Amino acid sequence: MKQTAFSLACGLVFGAGLVISGMTDPEKIHAFLSAKDASMAFVMGSAVITCAALYAIARRRNPAPFAITKSIDAKLVTGAAIFGVGWGLVGACPAPAIVAVGAGSAWAVLFVVAMIAGARIESVSSRLARTRLASSRPATGSESGSQSPSTL
Repeated sequence: MKQTAFSLACGLVFGAGLVISGMTDPEKIHAFLSAKDASMAFVMGSAVITCAALYAIARRRNPAPFAITKSIDAKLVTGAAIFGVGWGLVGACPAPAIVAVGAGSAWAVLFVVAMIAGARIESVSSRLARTRLASSRPATGSESGSQSPSTL
């Protein structure tokens, strides 16, 4: 219960910060991306500094979750590119859009529905691709000279 209350409080503070900073306003985001309004740079800079400080504290308390390193691959770069293009076109990313849904914004409802649909499509297509890849691999015998029954 204590952790749930703490998580709720963090979410409320985060959401309030997004609203106060203007991150839920697509016009403000477009102005930032077109170099007409630099105020978002201060918001993002503050977020990076806060995250870096909390990350360092969390890592000192329990380093185990931070021990996994992942390489930059095509899937990561593709996802980042799609995120960036979407952010530039719409002027919103997932967290501010979800906060804007709570404020009753129609554009945000459409954005979140499209985001959920896109996530579902990616999940299904990835599962299908893994299934096809697994079924296209040739069967290997446990002994060096053995053949599978289908090749006899």
